Amino acid sequence: MSSRHIEERRRVESITSQKRLMDAINGTVLKPRERQVLTLKIFDDLSHNEIADRMNITEKTSQRLFSRAIRKIQDAL
Repeated sequence: MSSRHIEERRRVESITSQKRLMDAINGTVLKPRERQVLTLKIFDDLSHNEIADRMNITEKTSQRLFSRAIRKIQDAL
């Protein structure tokens, strides 16, 4: 297999993985509250305490939802 062919294959695999990740984040895998916690934690860089205040949930619930979201995304990939 040529190096060009290998590189093209890696690119296609990367695009496929990115699509699965976006599908997971955008709702085909995650429930709305899981997606919201994940978004607030990763993209808005909020602590679980800040997320809990914003969503009117406990800090422990925020941690559980985040862990569940990460696990579901890993399983989807």
